[in-house]
Amino acid sequence: MKTLCVFITTYKRPELLLHLLTQIKHYGSEYKIHLIIIQDYSEDWEYDYKNCIDYLRFNFDSYHYQPQAEHKGKKKYHECINAGLEIMQGYDGYYDYFFKLDDDQQIAPGFFDDAIRQYQAIMDPRKIALTLINVGREICWTRVYRKPYFSAGYQYFFTQWVDMAFMGPPRFWRCFNYSIRKTSPSWWDKDETRGSGVYRTISKKVVSLNCNIYQVNRSLVAHGFHESKMNPEARQENDLKSIYE
Repeated sequence: MKTLCVFITTYKRPELLLHLLTQIKHYGSEYKIHLIIIQDYSEDWEYDYKNCIDYLRFNFDSYHYQPQAEHKGKKKYHECINAGLEIMQGYDGYYDYFFKLDDDQQIAPGFFDDAIRQYQAIMDPRKIALTLINVGREICWTRVYRKPYFSAGYQYFFTQWVDMAFMGPPRFWRCFNYSIRKTSPSWWDKDETRGSGVYRTISKKVVSLNCNIYQVNRSLVAHGFHESKMNPEARQENDLKSIYE
């Protein structure tokens, strides 16, 4: 039985998180799953995560649920990521693959089976991550135009970027010593609608290490049908919707 470390960030979306947790429980029944959930701080009483915590308690043998003491938002999103990575580091050597997801995502039936099977089928010794969502972008953080890639009967894209939902082996985060550096404030000087910059930082680091990132041809994740909590302006201007078939 393979062991998976599933890392989810959440903010003001307890209902959506609970739905995602039920999917993980259902589609991950053949795996030993350790869940790490980092909740960005909100003092609003209506965003109560009690039902999520109760669901974790009664349905998962291994989990960490950690609310942040103050609101991080997009400009300190790296701190949410690092909080989860600090926990994940304690499990280095125990998990076979990690999965990074967000609370507003829904996963396809057979999600874990399909993701792992597709990752394993990539015949590239320098592979290190597979992005599990496809919103049709042709170019992203690393200025590499994606191109079709075929391996073992699957079609992928060679992209050199990660975004929103991705997976890989433990050596992915070992490259970072389980810590992401802060995004430079200059990232937002020209455009405040830019995102956190975290996935850009991650992608550029991976490329600098001469490792390769791929993307599924068909999304294994549905995303983008809810208001963005981190970057609502960008969500309005860009179609970042993804569905699985």
